[in-house]
Amino acid sequence: MTGLLTGLALGALRAGMVDVLVILALLVITIAAVGLVLAHDPVTRLHFLAPASTLALPCFGAAAVIEQGLGLGSAAIVLTVVAGALSSPVLTTSIARLVAAEDADRPASRSVR
Repeated sequence: MTGLLTGLALGALRAGMVDVLVILALLVITIAAVGLVLAHDPVTRLHFLAPASTLALPCFGAAAVIEQGLGLGSAAIVLTVVAGALSSPVLTTSIARLVAAEDADRPASRSVR
């Protein structure tokens, strides 16, 4: 009987941890999305991509690993999260350089009064 109660308690704790991680990730994404909408230029918008890739992605990955348990599927999840964490800064920097180069090529707009 105590094994059953321990199993239920651990299952509830595991489900609670998954819920907290998913809610935290969704909160980070929501805040980043609001900042993205309020930002005016493309380079500033790219800065709001960082929390989604550095905070939300690992939270979702950890929640999936906890939910799934240790195994081959969890290894695939960890590999995907690590690949995303390593490639996201490089891609963001490349996009920012491209946007900055395009802005430098455009003639300055002058308003006529």
